Amino acid sequence: MTNAVASQAYNFQLNKEPAELIFDPDRDIVLKAANSVLVSVDENENIPAEFSLEQNYPNPFNPTTTIKFSLPENEFVTLKVFDVMGNEITVLVNEEKTAGSHSIKFNAVDIASGIYFYQLKAGKHSDTKKLVILK
Repeated sequence: MTNAVASQAYNFQLNKEPAELIFDPDRDIVLKAANSVLVSVDENENIPAEFSLEQNYPNPFNPTTTIKFSLPENEFVTLKVFDVMGNEITVLVNEEKTAGSHSIKFNAVDIASGIYFYQLKAGKHSDTKKLVILK
C-alpha cells in the first residue's frame, strides 16, 4: 500500500482486506478504519525464562489456597499433594500445559488439618513445597 501524498510505502499483513486506510499527510501516520484480526503475536514476550514453583498462598489456609508455577516451554505436568508419610492425597494437574504462568486452586475441604507437601513435575524439572491446612 502506498501513501501518494507523502510518497511513503507501507506493508500490512492482515488476514483479510481492510475496509479503508486513511493517511494523514501532515503527520505521516496511518489512521485506521477497518475491522482486522492480528495475524501473529510475539509469543515469547511473556514466556518465563525458567521453571519455577511458587509457595502456595495463603499458607496456612482453610479450605482453599492457590499454587502458581511457570514453564519455559510446553510440558506434560503433574502436580500432586502428599502427606508427611509420602502417601499421595490428590492429583491437582495431570496434563500437557503450555509455556507460561499457571495458577491452580486447591480446595482441601475434605482433608484433615496438618502439614502436607505439593510436588510439581514438568519434563526434567521437579520441585516440592510444604503447605499447611489449618481448620
